[in-house]
Amino acid sequence: MEQNKVKNYFEDIAREFDNIYDNEGTPITKITNRFFRKSLYERMPITLEECGDIKNKTIIDIGCGSGRLCYLLAKDGATKVVGVDYSQQMIEIAKDFVIKKGLQDKIEFKCVDFLSKFETKIKFDVSIALGVFDYLKNPKEFLLKMKSITNRKIIVSYPAKYAFQAPIRKIWLYSRKCPVFFYTESQIQKIYEEIGFKEIKIIKTPLNSLIPTGYVVAAKI
Repeated sequence: MEQNKVKNYFEDIAREFDNIYDNEGTPITKITNRFFRKSLYERMPITLEECGDIKNKTIIDIGCGSGRLCYLLAKDGATKVVGVDYSQQMIEIAKDFVIKKGLQDKIEFKCVDFLSKFETKIKFDVSIALGVFDYLKNPKEFLLKMKSITNRKIIVSYPAKYAFQAPIRKIWLYSRKCPVFFYTESQIQKIYEEIGFKEIKIIKTPLNSLIPTGYVVAAKI
């Protein structure tokens, strides 16, 4: 299954991926981060801004990875933050990270496949999925589940189809047996219209770029 391939990929690169946030690694890695991963660095502050006032709010971060965003959400005052990821390696890194920051009591991490196995008795004020739709063959199904557990807003990122590095990324991930999917702005709009979202905001990343490498989409419920 494609999702198993994605899971295996992130189990293998969990520590390497987390190092991106601190720009650690070889000189080549640092150059790659600077010129090819600007969207990745920008999407977190954009997401925090789109969340608005999160004091006393409940938030779920799907595909939470190493927990960096979960930490920022809890630090900014969210009452409860749930981080979900199907990579056990990522969850272990996330748990260690928030313990070091002293915010483990405000964040709950779950190692589970969101689409097939995640269950909740509450609805969250905000649901977030950054770097998740890159690997989904059927984005509508995933969005519908997010919508079913959300009261106020859904924030999701997408990789741009015509970004200059898209072919390079596709070849790289193919070599690691990991699928990847890209989107145009019109495709994103159509997906949300078909699901029934009335108000969506598409933000191109990097900000102020002529040719975006990605999008952050905020949709009100």
